[in-house]
Amino acid sequence: MRVLVIGGSGFIGSAIVEELLRDPDNEVHTLDRQIREDNPRKGLIRHEGDVTLGQFGSTGSLQWDNVVNLAVRFGTSEMFQDLPGIVSNIKGALNVLSELKTGTVLYPVNPEVWMNPYTVSKISARLIHEMYATYLGRKCIMVRLFNVYGPGQRWEPVRFAVPNFIMRALRDEPITIYGSGEQTMDLTYSVDVARAFVALMKAPPESNYHVVEVGTGVGTSVAQCAKDIVQCTGSKSEIVHTPMRKGEDSKTLVVCSNPYSLSGGYSNWPVRLTEVVEWYNDKYVHRDITP
Repeated sequence: MRVLVIGGSGFIGSAIVEELLRDPDNEVHTLDRQIREDNPRKGLIRHEGDVTLGQFGSTGSLQWDNVVNLAVRFGTSEMFQDLPGIVSNIKGALNVLSELKTGTVLYPVNPEVWMNPYTVSKISARLIHEMYATYLGRKCIMVRLFNVYGPGQRWEPVRFAVPNFIMRALRDEPITIYGSGEQTMDLTYSVDVARAFVALMKAPPESNYHVVEVGTGVGTSVAQCAKDIVQCTGSKSEIVHTPMRKGEDSKTLVVCSNPYSLSGGYSNWPVRLTEVVEWYNDKYVHRDITP
């Protein structure tokens, strides 16, 4: 199977690449704005390019079985100060569909419950994929992700809950929760997400356009997530509350309603928390967290 992972050096992209490389019969290519690793790996070919600028390098001339498009500009309230990011995300999705003529396209979308620029851009991109699938015969799988966490996720500048809470806990700094903290997240481990992407490549839905939900189906409140992290790290951090960010709702209950059937199942929170905390500690803080 020949697969192109756009954004393959990113958090989710690198997990998908690792899962693909488990099978020596796969030929895996990545396309990133900058190649971060120079170490050659068997079965992995890296390319430089920026899909938002229509830069595909030699990838545009190759025949693909699957194209995973993870190129995106993240942000919730942050994107209100960078509204052109909406155009960037839409343009990237449109360029991939237009320039890469072969292969099933797998594209991550979100739950579509917040009214912020990021969600607007993802809804627009999803509809573009539906148009290509319905009228132009392109096979497109929308992979609806929820709150993905795991080793390697950036903790700044965009403040994702799990890595931000972990870093603050390891440093005994106050952990800030937006709103009451009763809003829920479906915390999905990155390795499980990668396994789901690869499983969908091997056995795709029959229809040209399909939305697949990848999540545990179990909700965890933001407040409980913070408490679990404080306990896991043995932190002295205080949990404080602040008003909700623009574009989010304190009453949001986000849980995967129809989880994709994943062989081996999903790792429910907080089963994998210890190893994730250890990754951030080893990478950044070097604190003794032995009980």
